[in-house]
Amino acid sequence: TILHWTLPLAPHADLFAKSLIASEPRIRLFALPDIKNPPPLELFFKATEAYVLEFTKKTVPLVRDALSTLLSYRDQGSDSVRVAGLVLDFFCVPLIQVGNEFNLPSYI
Repeated sequence: TILHWTLPLAPHADLFAKSLIASEPRIRLFALPDIKNPPPLELFFKATEAYVLEFTKKTVPLVRDALSTLLSYRDQGSDSVRVAGLVLDFFCVPLIQVGNEFNLPSYI
C-alpha cells in the first residue's frame, strides 16, 4: 500500500503512480486528500527543498488518519491489509513521528 499525495507542481507523479498500480495488482494506492493551506508557490521557486519539506509537514495529520484507517482494517480481520512499517523519502522525516505513534518502524 502506497500513501499518495499530489504535489501541485508534479502532476506527472500521479501518472506514474497510476501506471505502477495498473502494472502490479498487489500494489494499492491510498490517496490522501489535498492539504489545506499548502506552502506558497513562491517558496517552491525560491527553495524547492524547503517547499517539499513544508508540504510534507502539512501532510502529517493526513498520514496519521490514513494509517489509523488502514490499521483499523487490520484490526477488523482483513487479510488484505498488513502495515509492517513506513518506507520514507528523505523529505518525509517529519512522518517518522507518526510511525512511532503507531509503533511502526520507519525506514529512509
